[in-house]
Amino acid sequence: TTKFVYNIALRIAEDRNIPIVTYICDDYYFVNDGRTFLGRRKLKFLKRKIEQLLFRTKQVITISKELQLTYFEKFKVPCKTIMTGSNFPVAEKVSIKKEIKNLTYMGNIGCNRFNSLADIGEALDEINIENGTNYGLNIYTGEKDKLIIGKLEKYNSIKLKGFVSGSEFYSVFHSADMLLHVEAFDEDSIDLVKYSVSTKIADSLGSGICVFAYGPSSVSSMKHLIENDCAIYVTSKEKLKSTLLKAFYDNDLRMGVAQRALHVARKYHDQDKTSSEFHNLMENIYEDTAN
Repeated sequence: TTKFVYNIALRIAEDRNIPIVTYICDDYYFVNDGRTFLGRRKLKFLKRKIEQLLFRTKQVITISKELQLTYFEKFKVPCKTIMTGSNFPVAEKVSIKKEIKNLTYMGNIGCNRFNSLADIGEALDEINIENGTNYGLNIYTGEKDKLIIGKLEKYNSIKLKGFVSGSEFYSVFHSADMLLHVEAFDEDSIDLVKYSVSTKIADSLGSGICVFAYGPSSVSSMKHLIENDCAIYVTSKEKLKSTLLKAFYDNDLRMGVAQRALHVARKYHDQDKTSSEFHNLMENIYEDTAN
């Protein structure tokens, strides 16, 4: 299907002599070769088609600066990063609760993210036993895999809430004590998401609510949070419990992180700003082509 879509774009560009602008939000070129013969063969054909597309591309737009640098270094095509805009207006001020009772995770638990969620469940169970507390992790997901569900349900602190959308999603998301972002630590999962920045990060940073992030420092989503110091982050299981405790008890820390997150959201994830940036870029490309 992907090859068919690329062929259409290439054919139209050639027949009408118009430039191609390629938007890259997930990387399928610099990933490791598939483990099976069929997987390696499919990836080989996909890479060839990507090369054909980028050879004909006038401008690449990427979702992260890591993608921008990697694709420019390889293909020497002009690259610009325009990060994902938030689905909601950026909050005017922070929303920090004095007492944290639960972490809230909403969205996909694939790419082995459920393993990191399990780590947090394990840490919360230990914290609750040691301190007589009742901290919880509310996970909103439509996951149906019984093995994954079973792994998460064995922790008392984890509550699986099911999938929510629309106004219910908005209500749950914006009433969270603290929002959670996780990535997996295994090599295959890191390879798949190393250049991606989840839409949920844009939404979370713009919410005014403190974000807690757990994942490897080598992936773009974590790099974005770490470099901008806009989340309470931890990059190893060994430090997970102590960092969670600090997040729960340090109100000034949560306030400062949330304030920086709003600044980052306005700079990189404001939907009006990113849309305007994209529109101006397309106009410049059109004018250059017309001249």
